[in-house]
Amino acid sequence: TMQTLSTAEDALHARVSNAASHLAIALPIALASGDTAHALALLQAETENSHLSFARVTSAHGRLIASTGDTLHASPQGNHFRQVADIRSQAVHAAGISPASDLLGHAEIGVSFDQINAFKRDTLIHAMLVMLVALGVTSALAWRLSNRLASQLRHVGSVVGRLARNDLDVRTHLPPDGAVGS
Repeated sequence: TMQTLSTAEDALHARVSNAASHLAIALPIALASGDTAHALALLQAETENSHLSFARVTSAHGRLIASTGDTLHASPQGNHFRQVADIRSQAVHAAGISPASDLLGHAEIGVSFDQINAFKRDTLIHAMLVMLVALGVTSALAWRLSNRLASQLRHVGSVVGRLARNDLDVRTHLPPDGAVGS
């Protein structure tokens, strides 16, 4: 159970890290050209696709360029796991735009601890459901096999009882591949 919960939390942390890395690769051209609409569209798509609480882009000097999601509650003391990635200009040089500095800005991505806890809870519920189904299937198989064996043993018991009463014409009718007949 603890491993399942840890794996669920690690998956959300990886989702945030991957989103930050993706935005750091996708945003340089939009930032260097000053296209805030494109930057906002990239943030919105990443926030929606990765189920993030918020995403924001700031300039190299800390000025907010674009943001989406619950950025009002994403203060530094907030309840979020956050990842910050530097947006650098390597990809911009290939497009023919020459920025003044290599650092264009920062992409900050966050997911709330409430989302992490909900994801853990959902993962735990799914794991419990899988265990209950497995327990049910195992119980049904055990019941079926025990009834089959018990009926064969009851039949052998009745044959032995009839032999004890000197009924020598009695025969067993057990399948040759059964648990008692082999």
